[in-house]
Amino acid sequence: MAQQEWEVGALTKIPEVDKKAGELCAQSPAKAVAAWWDLGDKLLVKYNHFGFYDPEKRSRGRGQAPSEVWQKAVRMADIWTDR
Repeated sequence: MAQQEWEVGALTKIPEVDKKAGELCAQSPAKAVAAWWDLGDKLLVKYNHFGFYDPEKRSRGRGQAPSEVWQKAVRMADIWTDR
């Protein structure tokens, strides 16, 4: 039910979004491309699932987790394993 509610709402907005995107591209192709890359960068960062992404280089990798994040993960693992 919730899926249908959100999908129908999004699908009905497609023509409006396409029209605005076409207008933006006609006015300033460079601005349209920059907006597209910005959206991609934001989505990749949001849904990267603990990979590290550098939007300036447009590259990602596992890298090293910040120490406080690692410490929280270790504490959670200890709780789950009853240590």
